[in-house]
Amino acid sequence: MRNKRRTRRLRITVISITLASSMSFIMYRSLSSSSSSLKTHRDDVSPLERSIADVVRDLKATRERVLRDVLATAVSTDTTDAREVENSSPIADALDQAKRIIENFDRAGRSNAREDEAESLETLRSVVESVSDVQRLAANPNSPVVRRAKKRSELFNRIHDANLWGSAESRSGGGSTKATTSTAARCIGEWIRKYDIKTFLDLPCGDANWQAGIPGIENVRYTGMDISVGALETAKTRMSEVQTDIDDFRTHDIVALPMRQRYDAIMHRDVVQHLSYEEALRGLSNFAKSGSTYFIVSTHPKSTERGVESDVGVARDIGYTYQNNMQSEPFNFPPPLEMCDNYANNDASKIAIWRIADLPNFERKLAHISTHESGARKI
Repeated sequence: MRNKRRTRRLRITVISITLASSMSFIMYRSLSSSSSSLKTHRDDVSPLERSIADVVRDLKATRERVLRDVLATAVSTDTTDAREVENSSPIADALDQAKRIIENFDRAGRSNAREDEAESLETLRSVVESVSDVQRLAANPNSPVVRRAKKRSELFNRIHDANLWGSAESRSGGGSTKATTSTAARCIGEWIRKYDIKTFLDLPCGDANWQAGIPGIENVRYTGMDISVGALETAKTRMSEVQTDIDDFRTHDIVALPMRQRYDAIMHRDVVQHLSYEEALRGLSNFAKSGSTYFIVSTHPKSTERGVESDVGVARDIGYTYQNNMQSEPFNFPPPLEMCDNYANNDASKIAIWRIADLPNFERKLAHISTHESGARKI
């Protein structure tokens, strides 16, 4: 316990030094005007941007450590850990410092800031919110939400680590081989170009076996997220082996955690069919509330199958499968903007794109399913 506390104090010190440095830039640097995107390899990146980029990186790393601990730790029966996380963890100190940076920026006045500096502060705001979400999970390790998240994490890590879906090429299964995804990759590449997509979230990204083959993926800011730590580590290795610049991979559970960052497009391929209706709707609701623009998801438009918790003959829990139809109950999506084959060798499964603004109110559907669906499982 003493060693753990020393480690935590060391992390607090390191993060505090970085954040304090950022605060000095905000308080003493006069802001100029220009416009561009937040990429630290630009020639005209300001000291403020560089400083905030460092803070964002450190906060993301802290969030990643804490969330992985939350998902991996066995459920405890006492409340000491919850109080300790809430009151003295490095995540709380880092959040306090980051919030001071934001307050100083707000006092200095947005009108004097460069567009790219203002964008970097918005990124910091979203990361602070995301870290706070993880802090709340860590402070309530025995809650039903955390227990269920642990179960999802354990299951999908086991599927990856033991290669339970049995593909020789990809531990994310036969639906993630390069040959199987060739048609989907081509369509997604066309949508990236046609809809002017610049930021792209892939959740779940799995082991990223095929995504580097999407035409134009090198021109977007790609983020891969998954609940399986093993899949994420494999994804990082795969992307480095094909020499892409893609290196933004993060742990996330879309059912238990809000999506705090806005993306031009979110891809949610081959996962709805592995979740209960309630879990799937919670994820969809979190996506919809992110302010993102387009939603790419797999669907079986001719299917009349029920969900995993309702199809007694097939499955009773997460990780199993059914042929989800996003245009039928309980999802009720409108007709998509475009649709093409999800698998090159199976025309029953499709990949389609929607405007998120056109999608139904998922919060209302969640209230309905919790009240009226006898088979629905509360999480």
